Amino acid sequence: MVCRKSAIAAITLLFAVLVQAAPLPESDGLVHEGVASCASSICHGRVEPDVSATVWLNEYRIWLREDKHSGAYKLLLNEQSQSIATKLGIPKAHEAPECLACHTDYVPVAMQGKKFRVEDGVGCEACHGGSENWLKTHTEKAATHEYNIAQGLYPSDVLPERSELCLSCHLGTESKFASHEIMGAGHPRLSFDLQAFGVNQPYHYEIDEDYRNRKATYDDVQTWLSGLATQSRLTLDLMAGPVFQGSALMPELALYECHTCHRPMNGNHWRTDPKYAASLPSGSVRLNDGALQVLIVAMEVIKPSSATAILDGINELHSASLQSKSDVQKQASMLTTVIRGLELELANKIYAPEDIVLLRKHLLRAASEGEFSYYNAAEQSFFGIETLSIARGDSELAEKELDHWYATMVDENRFDSTVFAQVAGTVLGVFQ
Repeated sequence: MVCRKSAIAAITLLFAVLVQAAPLPESDGLVHEGVASCASSICHGRVEPDVSATVWLNEYRIWLREDKHSGAYKLLLNEQSQSIATKLGIPKAHEAPECLACHTDYVPVAMQGKKFRVEDGVGCEACHGGSENWLKTHTEKAATHEYNIAQGLYPSDVLPERSELCLSCHLGTESKFASHEIMGAGHPRLSFDLQAFGVNQPYHYEIDEDYRNRKATYDDVQTWLSGLATQSRLTLDLMAGPVFQGSALMPELALYECHTCHRPMNGNHWRTDPKYAASLPSGSVRLNDGALQVLIVAMEVIKPSSATAILDGINELHSASLQSKSDVQKQASMLTTVIRGLELELANKIYAPEDIVLLRKHLLRAASEGEFSYYNAAEQSFFGIETLSIARGDSELAEKELDHWYATMVDENRFDSTVFAQVAGTVLGVFQ
């Protein structure tokens, strides 16, 4: 087991070196041959899994029938999407680049193969990369995973790369971003957790001995923590880049905590945050640091020195938000460098059962003491607690309490941080 873990770590580090500068599938410069290129019964379109093969070979059918990504384009045809487009002055949502960028495998016409159809939505190559160079060879016995990667297959098995791929739509990039204007027109708030969202998607592969021999593998806790670090870094990247500039007067408000403004006008909201944003006076519009808050609390257990560095950086970031856009961008860029090295470190660390228990207890204590007082941070903390409980194998002990806790977040417009903290204390009591 130790040798295997060491080998996996070495492979992961090798892949990281190979693919650091690898583009996302949408801009890989390769021809995307289209979903139909994978859908025949002798490829990935079988009705049932082939037990004699190294992969199931019914992946196309799983995607088509069970995976919501296959219907992403169709969403652009509904009444809500057309309403959003009308408000934005866009004639048709299903023809608008800003919509197609995340609702399809959006590549230039020159990169679309004969079987490519934009109507297929987020298809195979939107995640696995243009198949121009590997479609015909990836099934050959001599074709190793490393060879396929070199031919343009996207390394989605490596956690930071997978996170970056998913977050390119579920958070956004410089070239495709659900701006405050788009959300104001009716687009839902974006939410993401790599582990939680991953397990709620239909699996189209099995992590068996063959998979482990060919690719990097990770457990649930590694996936959650590494994904949290990547999400934190990419959020900061957006704050450090041109997206944050916004209009001449206002920065891009989609990078702020929605619920500092979008909340009922009644009740006592006059509060400060002495830990994460000590410099922000009550009533300030707050940058969205939800993932960062949860990452800090986790690092207080795993690596306290990193927790301190990130916490100091977050406080400086909030201070910068009271000064100027350029100050925010400078501080976000500096903080990005602090987090960048944690992504592979957290992915490769082995978490013992006692580590999981300690992490969960520390996160629950922070939640019960009111540290996660804004919705985004509360949501991220719940994702983490649920993952840790499932990984520990004792989530059933607090099933009723976890359901009650989740119910406090079902309606973000009615979220009450005091109630959230109280129920977190109840969950903590069960696991004590």
